[in-house]
Amino acid sequence: MTNQQNRGQLRKALRTVAVITGSLVFLGAVFDMPAALGGSFFSDCATYYGLAVSIAYDFDLEYQRADLQRIYADFSGGPSGIFLQRNPERGSLYYGKAYIYPFLLAPAVRLFGPNGVLMTHALLLGAVLLGMVLLWERRWGAMRALAVGLAFVLPSVATVYYFWIAPEFFNFFLIFVAYFLWLYKILNPRDEEENPPRWRAALSGTWTDFCAAGLLGIATYSKLSNGALVLPLFVYLLIRLRIFRLLAAGAIFSAAVLSLFGIQLALTGNWNYQGGERKSFHLEFPLANDKTFDSASASAQETNIGDYRPPFELVDIAHNMLYFLIGRFGGILPYYFPAFLALVLFLVVGRTGLHRWLVLSGVVLAAMVYIILIPTNVIGGGGTVGNRYFMNILPLFFFLLPAGTPRWTPAVAAMGGALLAGHILVTPLSTSARPARYSETPLLRLLPVEFTMLNDIPINTESQRRRVPWYREKDGDVVLDEQGKQIVDFFVYHLDHNSFLKEVSQQGSQRIWIKGGRTAELILRPGEPILRLRVRVSNSGVENTVSISIQGRSITRTMKPRQRITLDFPLGPAFAYHNVSTSYLYPVVVSTSNGVTPRTNEGGPNDWRHLGAMLEFRVLEWGDTANTQ
Repeated sequence: MTNQQNRGQLRKALRTVAVITGSLVFLGAVFDMPAALGGSFFSDCATYYGLAVSIAYDFDLEYQRADLQRIYADFSGGPSGIFLQRNPERGSLYYGKAYIYPFLLAPAVRLFGPNGVLMTHALLLGAVLLGMVLLWERRWGAMRALAVGLAFVLPSVATVYYFWIAPEFFNFFLIFVAYFLWLYKILNPRDEEENPPRWRAALSGTWTDFCAAGLLGIATYSKLSNGALVLPLFVYLLIRLRIFRLLAAGAIFSAAVLSLFGIQLALTGNWNYQGGERKSFHLEFPLANDKTFDSASASAQETNIGDYRPPFELVDIAHNMLYFLIGRFGGILPYYFPAFLALVLFLVVGRTGLHRWLVLSGVVLAAMVYIILIPTNVIGGGGTVGNRYFMNILPLFFFLLPAGTPRWTPAVAAMGGALLAGHILVTPLSTSARPARYSETPLLRLLPVEFTMLNDIPINTESQRRRVPWYREKDGDVVLDEQGKQIVDFFVYHLDHNSFLKEVSQQGSQRIWIKGGRTAELILRPGEPILRLRVRVSNSGVENTVSISIQGRSITRTMKPRQRITLDFPLGPAFAYHNVSTSYLYPVVVSTSNGVTPRTNEGGPNDWRHLGAMLEFRVLEWGDTANTQ
C-alpha cells in the first residue's frame, strides 16, 4: 500500500471515528437513563453521581442536603447504595469514593444532567478508538485497525460498563491512553528515510513516557491496585538504561498519586476515601427528613488498608487463577472474549518484542494483586457483571496483539463475544440492575462456579436466594440449642432460577421445589464436613425422571405421580471455603424431565409454579475437618 493510499485510509478511518463518536454523543444527549433504570441506581453509581453533582454545583466533595435534593430531582428512588464518610472532627459528611472520575463528569452533568454521563463516555470511547487506529494504521491499514479496535471493545462486557455511572470505563480509558503513549514509538519506530507528519513525530518524543506515568498515577488514585501497571514502563526504561527518564517518570507518577490523595485529605480530612467512619445507605439517607448519619439504616463499609489482612491459602490462589480465566460469573473467556483471543494470538502467532512480554507481565502482576489480596472477591462484588476489576487490566491485552494478527480476528472476536455474552450486551442496563441472572445460559453453565467467592458472586444480589438457613430437624421438629435458638445445619445457595425458594410445610418440614423440565444448581454450605446426606424426593402430579448429583455422585429415578423416595449420598472431601471462618461447599445438581402447574388442573390449588420435584435434606453423619480438599 502506497503512502498516498495509507493517508487516504487514515482520513477515512478518522472520519468514521468522528461519526461514531458524534453519534454516541447525540445518543447520550437523548438517552433517558433515569427512566431506563426505573429511577433508581445500582451498584456504586449513586456515590459517583452524587460526587459529580457536588463538584458541578458546589465545587466540593461534601454531601449536603442540596446534593440530595438534586439527586432526587433526577432519580426518584434516591441515592440507593450511596457510600458516605464522616469526618469525626468536623462532623461533616463526604462521599466515600474517589473524586477524579466525577470531576471529569462534572461539566457535562452541570450542563446536561444525567445525560452528561454517556456523553462524556462517548468522548472517552472516541479517544480510545482513535488511539487504536493510530497505533496500527502503518502495519495493518487504518480501516482494518479500526475494525480490530471495535471488535476488541464492543463484543465484551466493556460495553456494559460504558453505561455505568462508575469509573470502570474511565479507568479503561486512562490506562489505554497511558500504554498507547508509552508503546506507540516502540511499535512505530521512526525510519531515517521517512518524513513523518508532525503528529507522528510528536508521538515519538520522550514526553510520552512522562505523560504515561502521570496518567497511571491518576489511575492509581482512582483504584490503588492500578499502581502495579506502571511497573512494565519502569522496567522497560531500566532495561534500556534510560535512567534519567526513569527517575523523571517515577517522580511524575509519585507526584500525581500524592497530589490527588493530598487534595482528598485537604477537602475531607481523610486521605483514604474508603476508610474511617464509612457507611453505605440503601433505603434511608442522611439529611432526608430528620435522618442522620447515625439514625439512617446503613451497613458499615470501612476499608482501612493498614488494618487489612487478606486470607492466604495457596489452594484458593490456584483456584482463583483458573476462575480468572474461565469462571462462570467473571472469567475472561466468557465476558471478555476479544481479550482472551488477543492473549491466544500473542502466544501462538507472535511472542516477539520485549515490550509485549513486559505488558504480559503487567497483566499477570495486576491479576495476582486481586487474586492474592482479595481472594474472596476477585471479580468486584455481587453487583458486578462479569469481572468489574478486569476493566483496569483489559487495555493491556490490546497491546499484546502481534503485528501478524490475522485478518479474521475482528470477525472471530465479534462472533465469540456475541455467542458468550450477547444476551448481556443487548440489555446492558437491565442486566446491571439484576445481575443474578446473566450466568444461566447453556454455555455459561458449562463453566466452573467461583467457589472461593461464594458470598460475592452476583447471585447474592437476591438476598432470598443466598445463604438460606436449613435448620436441624428431629422427628419433624426443629432442634434448638441451649439458648433456645434454631440450629442451622447448613446454608443453601441457589445458583440459578430453576428452583423455588425454601418453604415450610404445615408439619414444619423444610423443602425446595425444582422447576419441571429444568436443571437446578444449589450449593449446601455447612460449618463442618458432612459424611452422609439423605435427600427425600417427592414427585409432582405427573410421571417424572429425576436425577440428583451431589459432588458428582449421581442417582436417577423414574417416578410415578406423587411418589416419594429416599436417597442416601455418601459424600467425599468438600471444598473448603475460607471467608472469615472456614465452611464447606457441596454442589447439588437436580434435573427433572417433567412438571405441572397446579392452578391449571381442575380443582387444583392456586399455585402458579411449574413444579417438578420437591427436595428435603437431612444430614445423617457429620465428619471432621480432615475430610476436606
